[in-house]
Amino acid sequence: MDYLKFCPKCGNESLNWDGEKKWNCKVCDYVLFHNVAGAVAVVIKFGDEILLTRRNQEPKKGKLDLAGGFVDPKENAE
Repeated sequence: MDYLKFCPKCGNESLNWDGEKKWNCKVCDYVLFHNVAGAVAVVIKFGDEILLTRRNQEPKKGKLDLAGGFVDPKENAE
């Protein structure tokens, strides 16, 4: 994944691949994520109700959400 060299923000040939999931620009601190993560959401029904979770992180921290998550590249999901 080290074939990307030019920063999309400042245009310098300054992107560095971290070997796992993102590039960082050493000139302007821009971060570019390699977003190929699988995602899952679950609807949990209990009688006539649907159970929701409350978001613990931004964006929309504190809002209601479905239970779910992401799997990062090279992460083992079981």
